[in-house]
Amino acid sequence: FGNENGAPDAGELARLQAAASALPAGEDAAAAQQASAALVAAMGATRRDALKALSRATVAMAEQEPPSAAVASQLLVLYCPMQDATWLQRTEAVANPYYATEMKTCGEVTRPIALHSH
Repeated sequence: FGNENGAPDAGELARLQAAASALPAGEDAAAAQQASAALVAAMGATRRDALKALSRATVAMAEQEPPSAAVASQLLVLYCPMQDATWLQRTEAVANPYYATEMKTCGEVTRPIALHSH
């Protein structure tokens, strides 16, 4: 089940959606709700895994080829301990993209990215 990160792939998500929608209502509503919750969790994990990969690449690119100060007055690398992942932002106020609704302020600034002065 899942890709190399353990998250379901697109085909598995489609099968999960189909299975959840096929469950009957009434006394089996609790089972349908549980299936729906599992689907939402799986989709969240997939999005977080994709964001991790994108963020790793973006941080590496910014460190290798720093953007100019025209992009932002500062560029910071932040860290999410729950996902063991980083992301970039322009401000020091933590805005965690991995848990934007559940734990938006969870994380810490780890370092600035030196901006290109030209």
